[in-house]
Amino acid sequence: MKTRIFTVIAVTGLTTVASLLAACAAHRHVECDGDECERADYVDHAHGDAPEVTKAADPATRAALFGRVAKLEGEWIMDMTAEEIAQQGPPQTSIIKVTSGGSIVRDIMFPGSEHEMTNVYHMDGDELVMTHYCAIGNQPRMEAELNDGHNHAANEIHFQFDEVSNLTSADQGYMGEVVLTFVDDNHYMQTWKHFQGGKVTSGPVMKWKRK
Repeated sequence: MKTRIFTVIAVTGLTTVASLLAACAAHRHVECDGDECERADYVDHAHGDAPEVTKAADPATRAALFGRVAKLEGEWIMDMTAEEIAQQGPPQTSIIKVTSGGSIVRDIMFPGSEHEMTNVYHMDGDELVMTHYCAIGNQPRMEAELNDGHNHAANEIHFQFDEVSNLTSADQGYMGEVVLTFVDDNHYMQTWKHFQGGKVTSGPVMKWKRK
């Protein structure tokens, strides 16, 4: 008889945050041979490599990367000239929030519009990772680190391309790099680069000010 392996989540009524968190620790591994099943209190890694463990960033590195982005929490509006507004329409907004126990920063760009998009920032070891959930449906992931071998300005964080998911054709474009420039507590900029068909072109430059 063929052995069947599956995972059971032993949770009754996921109606509270506490029960949802408990579910993360309540996985049970079950092996069945015919009608006889044996349960063990561990998560099965037999069908793949165990997760890679990374060393957490030291406080200074975390503060210089994640901490600077976290300070952007609040509501923002594009800082546009009268001429730009006449050409492009009213300025768009964004909402930035620190969430998930202080471990991520979520930036919702153009909320409520048909082009609404989300950027999520978090640490991965000593790197700051940003995933851009684009309105066209792909999700480029970019990484920044303090000592990447480039001479960046002190008020900038440079995100370099790492990978992109759901790229549905070879000629589909995606955002592959972005520079955050922290002007002061109430102003910052996003300078994007657009990748398509192996070529890199200049993307939008977005100037933001607090609402």
